[in-house]
Amino acid sequence: MTDGTTHFMRYPHWQSACPEVWKRGVIYGEIYKMVQNTSPNVYDLLWKPLWLLVRELQVQGYPLRYIKKVVDKVEILKLPIHQLGTRVAACTGLLFEGTQT
Repeated sequence: MTDGTTHFMRYPHWQSACPEVWKRGVIYGEIYKMVQNTSPNVYDLLWKPLWLLVRELQVQGYPLRYIKKVVDKVEILKLPIHQLGTRVAACTGLLFEGTQT
């Protein structure tokens, strides 16, 4: 991914003909999957795969402002968070700290 291209399409391109709801759903689904497959012991490390998701979406042409808007609308209480893992809210809040939108 260092050259700004992907070999296998995992996400629809920003300019693809699919509806915006699908593009938003892909982001929601990926975040849901990452949280569900993460142990509560390492929730504080969840920012790394989330940041990789952001970078992959940017390679597909998604504007950072749009990604930030979608991530901000993720309802933390509806994520499959284990009782001990309430730090995910802080993790998603720190994801875009210091970025220009």
